Amino acid sequence: LAIGRRLGAQTIISGGITYLGSFYRLRVQAIEVETARIQGNQTVNIQPNAMLAALIGIPWTGPSEPVAPVQRPVTPVQPVEPDVAKPEKPMPAPVQTTRAPADAFGTNRFYLGLRGGFSTRFYGEPNPELWGEDASVPVSFAGDIAVQMSLQIVDFLALQAEAVYFVPDTYEIEINDYYTATLKYYALMLPVLAKFTFRPGRFLFAGFGGVYFTIPFGMDIHAENRYGRQKGYWYGYTVPIGFIAGGNIGVRLGPGTLFLDIRFAGDFGDTKVYGDWGSRALYNTRMLVSCSLGYEFGFGGIKRR
Repeated sequence: LAIGRRLGAQTIISGGITYLGSFYRLRVQAIEVETARIQGNQTVNIQPNAMLAALIGIPWTGPSEPVAPVQRPVTPVQPVEPDVAKPEKPMPAPVQTTRAPADAFGTNRFYLGLRGGFSTRFYGEPNPELWGEDASVPVSFAGDIAVQMSLQIVDFLALQAEAVYFVPDTYEIEINDYYTATLKYYALMLPVLAKFTFRPGRFLFAGFGGVYFTIPFGMDIHAENRYGRQKGYWYGYTVPIGFIAGGNIGVRLGPGTLFLDIRFAGDFGDTKVYGDWGSRALYNTRMLVSCSLGYEFGFGGIKRR
């Protein structure tokens, strides 16, 4: 049955010949390979004659003398496991159109991942028209979490899209000796990257670069004087398109890849706040350095060329 499945047969015909002294008994049956069910069988008693003797290779002495038994009788075959002759040469393995899952690391077409980490953000000079000449340059730290999806175009090049949510970032600008402004903004970053990947064995090395777009949700600004009095404002704001460059290193762990992501990003212009009074630049070009840990898994095999 195992050989029948390998050959793609639906039915195997098996049988045997038994010598019973004065006649031969021929038994034939058909077995369905998939279920081992006997589809049909037939048993026939055959009287010896000259033709039978010639076919099975025994001497024939005439109708008055019995036919000598077969010197090498054929052993009856069990119906469940028929005795099928083995081919002289092993059959070649079937040609696969896709790589086997066990060897599929780095041969998938799609990759889906999740990562999280922290970033250090360096803000440019605050706009003196808005904050005054003595305003300080803020630096802040915040966390972020991202979902990423990539399409492997060829073996070493992929196109990756991400959605990065920044944990609300709080930073302070010392306007002067009397006032301090505390800013907190909410935003979603959408990077689009070209990613160059190299996956030797169980490891991953990748470099990427591209641009990002930002969807701002709003900015909360609190002004506080040295006497502790505060006043809050909610503003809409805009963030310019920026650039991203960085890399990944990773190792295969379970069904996917555990990787470390390090990247640098910067705006192409100024971040602006706006209201009924119009819009004003908040600060000059912003830059950030991010480090995060993630896990991705691939699916959809790439056909061999």
